[in-house]
Amino acid sequence: KRGFAEHPDCKVPRKVLAPLRVESIEDTVNWVWDESFGRSTPGCPTFRQMSIQICEDSVRNAFGRGPAYYRAWVARLQKFWLSRGVSFVCDSWEQMSYKIFNLQLDLSPYHKWAVKIPI
Repeated sequence: KRGFAEHPDCKVPRKVLAPLRVESIEDTVNWVWDESFGRSTPGCPTFRQMSIQICEDSVRNAFGRGPAYYRAWVARLQKFWLSRGVSFVCDSWEQMSYKIFNLQLDLSPYHKWAVKIPI
């Protein structure tokens, strides 16, 4: 469920954000299981790769809550992944805002399965 909030930097023309509930954003990271569909298919992402992708999805969901929450959530995920030897990299809130409102990119309907795991 979403609401509406004013964009902190875009007052004219007026732009709005659509924040999700915090519980929905943070629960997103639990959407992958060992038995996830397709895991037995050759070339399918590993559990770790799928987990990273889900965290990236969660970060995109966090955008609507504004820069303070977004930064805090990204920092939490980065700390989690760093403790597991993974460099979790994502756009800043300002970069996301620029991509959405200036470049009009649709950031949601894709799964890139990018590998960021050190070898």
